Amino acid sequence: MFFMNYETKTRVKLSGRARVVNIDSDAHAIDVTLEAWDPNCPQHIPDLYSDATVKRAMGELAARVEELETEQVRLKA
Repeated sequence: MFFMNYETKTRVKLSGRARVVNIDSDAHAIDVTLEAWDPNCPQHIPDLYSDATVKRAMGELAARVEELETEQVRLKA
C-alpha cells in the first residue's frame, strides 16, 4: 500500500500479508500483517493540488494582472 501526500510530495510504502477475516455471515474484515515499510523518494509523485490551493493561486495571479494593467494605463497617460 502507498500513502501519499501530494502537496508535500512525500509517500510511504507498506508491505505485508493480508487475509480476509469473516466476522459473521454478512461482514468481513481484512487483517494486514505489516512486514516492511519504506519512505519512498518523490521522483514519480505527480504534482496534484487541492481546489483551494489552485483557487488561491489563481486569485493572486488575477490580482497581479489587474495591478499591472492599472499601472500600464497610468504609464500610458
